[in-house]
Amino acid sequence: MLDAIPAHIATSLAIDRDDLDEVPFSDVAALRLETGDVLFTEGGDRDKLGRGWVWSDELPECIHQNHIFRARLFTNEMQPRFVSHHGNTFGRVWFTKAGKQTTNLASINMGILRRFPVPVPPADEQQEIVKLLDEKLSQIESAELAIEHNLRRAARLRQSILKQAFEGKLVPQDPTDEPASTLLERINAGNDAKLKTTNAADRTRTPRPAASRKPAENQT
Repeated sequence: MLDAIPAHIATSLAIDRDDLDEVPFSDVAALRLETGDVLFTEGGDRDKLGRGWVWSDELPECIHQNHIFRARLFTNEMQPRFVSHHGNTFGRVWFTKAGKQTTNLASINMGILRRFPVPVPPADEQQEIVKLLDEKLSQIESAELAIEHNLRRAARLRQSILKQAFEGKLVPQDPTDEPASTLLERINAGNDAKLKTTNAADRTRTPRPAASRKPAENQT
């Protein structure tokens, strides 16, 4: 058995090692992944069309399944990460236009992938572009983590404030004031008493007799 990457985990800029399938030992040579292979998803939801990343030997002896396309560059002048970045940005628009569309789904095939246009800047320029992109993406990731941390902190702070408010700890309290729990019990008791009084009144209320109607006099 060999590990295989399902289509739904070849997400942009990451490959999730915790969600791999095992498949029978077959067609290994045609499907085996090698360092530097650029992976593209065949389709599914429109936002997933053509996205992917670069395989870096995260697992030994790993193959890809049929909903993931593998692009193996035939020249060392191209940086796999540059090609993948290009696919995850310009490629998403291009694949959407070139792919097959249904109501909520989209897909591409190998013929479309082979026609995917990729710019070929000098190798050193590719490296500089990838370096700048990695720096910016790292900053974005750090900002997202900080936002998530602050949102969790804000939620905990909100719960703490509400707890202190109900306990009467937000402002100085007069020790002679009635405790909130006692006030709530008294309000509930008053509401129960009103409800019983209303129900009793409904049961003892005498129905109003229906108004009698005189027959209309004959007109002569």
